Amino acid sequence: MKAPWDILEPAARQDIERGLRAVGRVERLTSTVFALSMALLVLVLFLPILAASPERAAQGDTLREMLPALGACFLSFVLLFSCWVLHHFQLHYFVRTGGETLWVNAAMMMFVALVPFSTALLSARSIASETAALYAANFLAIQALLLLNWNLAVKTGLLFGGNMPGAVARRMRLVLTVSSGYGLGTVLLAWTSPHATVSMLAMLAAFHVFLTARGGYTLNAFRRRPAPPPDSPWPL
Repeated sequence: MKAPWDILEPAARQDIERGLRAVGRVERLTSTVFALSMALLVLVLFLPILAASPERAAQGDTLREMLPALGACFLSFVLLFSCWVLHHFQLHYFVRTGGETLWVNAAMMMFVALVPFSTALLSARSIASETAALYAANFLAIQALLLLNWNLAVKTGLLFGGNMPGAVARRMRLVLTVSSGYGLGTVLLAWTSPHATVSMLAMLAAFHVFLTARGGYTLNAFRRRPAPPPDSPWPL
């Protein structure tokens, strides 16, 4: 099956290809920032613990000290990866970039880079309201900027145009709007129950994992699977 732009004149195809190369550069840069933040989670959280007690690094008390950091690291990794997946799904539909979306993407990368810092504050045994609110606000900012990036792309015509399914555009906007509103609720909840905030963020991570794993690029997690051909011995 030909790509939608293959039927265009050579000059128009070259414009599309240049735009796609620019989108690819943005995705590679953003993916690098996400990957570095995920890697820094381990260094920021665990190296101080091991450096503080090198003679007891293999003892049970040191492992117990690591449990809060391990939980915070796991939660942040899943949340970061789910945000990267949503960003990747967005760029799947881009044919070019724009100045506004580039700067929104830069702001999002800044908050992605801050995740190891906010996670390190959260990894203490007793979670304070301030640190839980900061952690939740960190991911709220990423979700809100993903939503802004998508709205700008739809508004300025950076997507596949007529070949972009309207249902997918609306579904992406709905998912990010709900996630941003949910994230705002977790920030407000942090001032009364910081542990509940962490639990709610874990539920948000589980929702994103289900939605992106099941729904794929269309985010349609409840689609019906096609029925197998009548003569097929294998069910789908």
